[in-house]
This record gives sequence, structure tokens and C-alpha cells, in this order.
Amino acid sequence: MNLFLSALYRLLKAIVVVTLRIFYPHTAFIDRHFLHHKGPAILIVNHPNTLLDALFGALSSPRYTFFLANYSLFKNPVAGWLLNQLYCIPIQRYQDTNGRPLQNEDSFARADAHLAAGGQLLVAPEGASLPGRRVRTFKTGAARIAFSMASKSGFQSGLVFLPVGLTYERPHRFGGSVTVQAGPPVAVDDFADAWAADPVQAVRELTQHLELKMQQLAVHTTDEAEDKLLHYAEILLRNSRPLPQKEEYLRTRRLLDGFRGLQQTDAPGWERFSRDVRAYFFRLHALGLQDHAVAAPSLQFVWGHIAALWLTLPVFVLGWALNALPFHLPGFIADRAGAVPEYKATWKYVGGLLFFTIWYVILYQLFRTQFSVLWSWGLLLLTPALGWAAWRYYQWALHTWQSWKAWNVFRKKPELRQEWQEFRAALLQETKGMVI
Repeated sequence: MNLFLSALYRLLKAIVVVTLRIFYPHTAFIDRHFLHHKGPAILIVNHPNTLLDALFGALSSPRYTFFLANYSLFKNPVAGWLLNQLYCIPIQRYQDTNGRPLQNEDSFARADAHLAAGGQLLVAPEGASLPGRRVRTFKTGAARIAFSMASKSGFQSGLVFLPVGLTYERPHRFGGSVTVQAGPPVAVDDFADAWAADPVQAVRELTQHLELKMQQLAVHTTDEAEDKLLHYAEILLRNSRPLPQKEEYLRTRRLLDGFRGLQQTDAPGWERFSRDVRAYFFRLHALGLQDHAVAAPSLQFVWGHIAALWLTLPVFVLGWALNALPFHLPGFIADRAGAVPEYKATWKYVGGLLFFTIWYVILYQLFRTQFSVLWSWGLLLLTPALGWAAWRYYQWALHTWQSWKAWNVFRKKPELRQEWQEFRAALLQETKGMVI
């Protein structure tokens, strides 16, 4: 890699690190030390959130990372040239060729050469990005690339897979969270005997092994119904016993294991528990309430919050006025363009980078018509801080509004509050019992 590309990579990575931290302010890394590998490596990530999955995988590693990317992204000549310069290698899928035979020989040769030189590739073996907290079936491409390189060296390559599991909460919204968990390296040379016995079966065996490893590094639900039920149980625990992000993620993993254990040992008990949890949240939604309002031991604090919201309203108005256009425009464009859910975060993130940059340049020019250079820069630097304060105000206001609605409901029917809290306490106790 020449000096210019090296500097460009470092610059882009610094921008990604800062901006992803802003988009997902709650980001946690677990066992990141596993990624400090110096030899040839294939970094693999699960793929629920399109471009952002690759970005999180790359920024998790201290090394330069090349990417295997969908061939469709390279069809535009300008985009294709740019992506090829920015460490991307195109890979065809059957949906890219309308069923015609794939032509990935040149791309596999580039990947081979990069790994043979001790480089690192990033691959999303699921092949397509689909929403939800579950790992889809892995395609065999990553394993075939690995065996191609390792077999040429007589399985003395030192090539490893570095699995990285990504677990998002509210992935398509600004302010969401993501937990990134790395796993121990998987040595490709260890599969030499399997390759010698049957190369086709060896590819399948390695692919299945990697898929299982990924399921152990991310929250992996079986379907949308289980994911939803797990989300409800997480809310119950979070509103009664909040934990730091890493600890909460590990608690969720244990809770999911508890779900599976109850299903196997007490099927009627599992059916009753899942029915009661869904009924509780359905009733909440029917009244337009949220769980935190029921979990609160007292609702008297509502008046204090309302007073504080009125006092700080000017901060919200100013922060919203200075940041609303570039904040909302990417999501509006994504909706009008019919972006599917798994692509919305990418639209918002990339659009935010573009529109906020343009908007802040315009704001600076407007400030300069009224103020000195020093004052203009000061106001410009204050603008994103005010925007962040406005967003926090909005979250606080929503929370207070929910509490106010609950206060009104329970003020008229105090016996209803007691009934709900008792029902919730029973659900919470069962949920805690499954956190093994």
C-alpha cells in the first residue's frame, strides 16, 4: 500500500470511528484483543445492517483491512474505480448475474494474493443483509478463498479467521447501541486433513464451524417471534435493574439460554410465560404506555420533570432549529426512496455525513455575515453540542410524557396500578429466574 493510500485509509478510519460513535453513542467492545493478529487473516462479521457491519468490523481491528463487496456496487464505472482504490474486491452473487454462471476467478485471485502477502480481508459470509438478531446460513465463499490460499502453501499458511459478532439495538435509529464481540482465531491449517479427504466436504465443514462460532458471538434468536419476546424480557430487566452495556449484553445472552432451557424442560410453563409477557405488553401498547412508567415506584417526580422541561425549552428550540434539516433529511429521503429496513441506517449515516458537512459550511458563511471569524467558529462548534442537547431533551420529554399519561391513568384507577405492578412483578421474577 503506497503512502497516499495509507494516509487516506487512516483518515477515513478516523472519520468512521468518530461518526459511528456519534450515530451509535452506546458502543461496547468485548474481547477485542483477539483481533491483534499479525499474519494473514479473514475477518468475518454477521450482516444485519449493511454497510455499517463492514465499518464496525474494520474499525475493530488495528490493521489495514480490505473488503469483499457485492459486485452490484461496482457497476457504475466511477463507483467501481473508487471502490477498487479504497481496498474493495468485487464478488458476484447469483442475484447479480440473473442466474448466469458466476465469474469470480479474478476476484479470488486478488484475494489470494492479498492474503499470501500477509494481508487481512473482511467478509460477511451470510452474503446478504437481513434485519433481526439472528445469524443466517453462511455461504461457502469465505471458506473457499481460505482453502485456496492455504492449500497452495501446503497448509503452512498461518491463515486464520477472526470472527466478530455484532448485536444492535434499534439499529436504524440515531442514538442506538451496538455490542461488538470478537472471538478466538480459527486456524485454517487445522483443516488440512479434512481437505485432503474431501475438499468439498471440508469447505462445508469449515463454513458450518464458522457459522456456529458466529452464533456464539452475537445474540442469535431463532425467529422474529423469539426476538420480540426477548426484547420484551430485556425491557422488564432493564427498567428494574439497569446494568452497564457489556453486562446487559451478557445478561441477554444468558436470558436467551434460559429461554431455550425452559422450552426443553417445561413446555407448558414456557407457553404460559410467553403468553403472559406478550399480553402485558399488548395491554401497555393499547393504552399508549411504556413499561418504565409501570415500573416506577412513584410518579410524583413527573411535575418536577415538567418544570425542568419548560425551563430548558429554549435550548431545545435553538438546537433543533440549527440541526433539524440535516438530521431529518437523510431519513426522509430513505423513506421516499423506499429503502428497506436493513438499509435505513446506512442511508441515515452516509446522508448525515454529507448533509451535516454541507449544512455546517452554510451556517459558517451565515455566521460570518454577522460576526467575526473567531465568533463564527465558536458558534459553529457550539452548534453540534446544541443539537445533541436537543436530541437528549426530546428523549427526556418522551419519557416524561409517558410517565404523565401513566399518572393520569393510575390516578383515576389506583387499583389498576396495583394490579399491573403485581402482574409485572410476577413476570419479572420469572424472567430473573431464567438468567442462568
